Formats: sequence, structure tokens, C-alpha cells
Amino acid sequence: MQQHAATLINASAILIIFPLLLLLSAIMGLLLFSPLGTPLFKLLAARAMQKKNYAFAARLYERIYHWQELMEGADVYAKQAAFAWEQVGDLRQALAFSQKGEDWAKVGQLLIEMGKMEQAIEVFREHNLPARLAFCYEQTGHFWGAGELYELELDNHHKAMRFYEKSLQQDTLSPLDRIRVRLLMARTAFRLGKKEESLSHFEMAEALLAKPEAPQPDEHLKVVFRTVQLLLNGK
Repeated sequence: MQQHAATLINASAILIIFPLLLLLSAIMGLLLFSPLGTPLFKLLAARAMQKKNYAFAARLYERIYHWQELMEGADVYAKQAAFAWEQVGDLRQALAFSQKGEDWAKVGQLLIEMGKMEQAIEVFREHNLPARLAFCYEQTGHFWGAGELYELELDNHHKAMRFYEKSLQQDTLSPLDRIRVRLLMARTAFRLGKKEESLSHFEMAEALLAKPEAPQPDEHLKVVFRTVQLLLNGK
């Protein structure tokens, strides 16, 4: 009789515990494999970052990003994953998540670190990051390009003039670009209130253009020429 009662109690316990275990498993599954786990994963990722366990943090932020990818603010998790991967030293993963997070300054920086300067230049140009682009131009010796960015985009005419002067010192500067730089210097000097210096640079450019062996001006040079001409004529 007692044995039968014990058997019934055990059976009842199993009937109660088993559904609870199933429910607990379902809850754990939801927390680990669905967006409902986002708060838990954020907490774990933050703690991992504090402990400098960057590889674990990166994987957690990856999971959160994939859960939230189509929702507003998902780029934050992509950037956090990118940062963590960068700390690990995995630049390829850092680049991928910087792109997902549309952190174009970081994308360009990582491309430079990976030795992909031309790709970095394209990123900075496409996403209108003139200061970053000017840095790349400076690193690659494209000094007049850097100067024009400082003149037109970054409102730093003195720095622009220094880059133009540096460009003129290059032995590799083509005849066409030598004329171009003189015109750029004329435009910048005028904007600095140095009209006589501006006129001097313009006249040097005109003299170079008048030579029989002068190269054919491209559209950019023509525009700069007309701009300086109008400035000097007071129009």
C-alpha cells in the first residue's frame, strides 16, 4: 500500500516537473535564439567588454545585430561588434560590421590599415568626408587635391596655400597640373585678400598656357581659370 502511494507520488511529481522543464527549456530557447534575448545579450556583451573579453563581446553584438537588423538603431550594435572585432585584431570582421553600421569614417580607416588606400579614397569621396580624403591625398602625394579640399570644403585657405606650394615643388607634377596649381593659388590668394599675389599667379598660368607646347586644358582647369578671371575683374 505504501509502495503504491509512493509510486503515485513520484508519478505525480514527474507529471508536474516535466511540463515545467519543457516550459523552462522553451523560455531558455527564446532567450538564446530569438530577439527576446536582446536585453540578456546586451548585458552579457557589456560585461564582456568591461572584462576586455572582446571576442565573446563581438559574437554577442553580432547576434544582437542580426536580431535587430531591420529595426531602427541596429547600426549601434554593428558598430559595437566592429569595435570589438578591431580589438581582437580581426580587421576583416571589423570592416564588415563597420560597413553594416554605415560608419564610413571607420571603414576608410580600416581600409588604410589594411593597405587599401585607393578603396579608402573612394569611400571618403563617395560619403563626403573631406578631412579624411585630404589626409589620404596628402599621404599619396596628391597635394593640390588636398589643397583644394582645404580651400573649398574645409575653409582653411592658409593650409590650402601650403599644399599648393608643396605641390609646385614636386618634380613629378605634370605641365597641366603646374598650370592648374598656379590658378588654384591665384584663387586662394584672392580669397586671402592678396590681390597682387593672385594676379601674379594668374599671369604665370596665362604665360604657361600661351606656350606652343602647352597641354590642352581639361574642364576643371577651364572652370578655375574663368573663376579667377572673374574675381580679378571684380565680377
